[in-house]
Amino acid sequence: MLWSSPGSAGIGGAAIQGAKLAGARVIVAIEPVETKKDKVLELGATHVATSWQEAPAVVAEATWDRGADVFICAMGVGDGKLVKKALRMTAKRGTLVVTNIHPATETSIDVNLMDLTLTEKRIIGTLYGSGNPRADIPKLLELSSVGQVDLDVMVSRTYPLDDINDAFADLRAGTNLRGVLRYPAAVTPARRHPCPMPRRPNDHRTAPYPPRGAAAQYEEKRS
Repeated sequence: MLWSSPGSAGIGGAAIQGAKLAGARVIVAIEPVETKKDKVLELGATHVATSWQEAPAVVAEATWDRGADVFICAMGVGDGKLVKKALRMTAKRGTLVVTNIHPATETSIDVNLMDLTLTEKRIIGTLYGSGNPRADIPKLLELSSVGQVDLDVMVSRTYPLDDINDAFADLRAGTNLRGVLRYPAAVTPARRHPCPMPRRPNDHRTAPYPPRGAAAQYEEKRS
């Protein structure tokens, strides 16, 4: 099984670990940020290309010109012009998975339909890995607890809530695999005692205080 994943932020890093867990022999990542290369290899990539221009040669060498069985587009903002390049690097009968978001105004992509037909390739979309959170999140936590998925390596830096602007700046710059905001601990308010149950005016045995107002006048008339 051969994978290629352009972009190694949160989604790309998860795709690399998922490919490794699925038994991929060759995992090629396209990572243009120089400082992320070591992290990408730590996540499980076997080869790293620094650009879309370099990627075809890296994929061809790593796969003996067969291409990637699965190509996952995980860069932040999609570009229809890159779909054609991704499809060229996808193997015969392989799958091109589009998991990143494209602009809403982009209504067309440039692909060779002859190549799509003759090589029986597939282009599919997916949202959140097409997963079921109720079943998949406990499973991921279990895989993490036994060391098969490394969640800690995915977090490059944590930020206090006051530094949220720095977190967004690093997000735009592509500095982190994943940045995490830490919210201040919630302060639990002191628990109040429940109000005493109201008593009937003539119930002297359980009344916590003598009757007043209208209740007192009622008692005087009775006596």
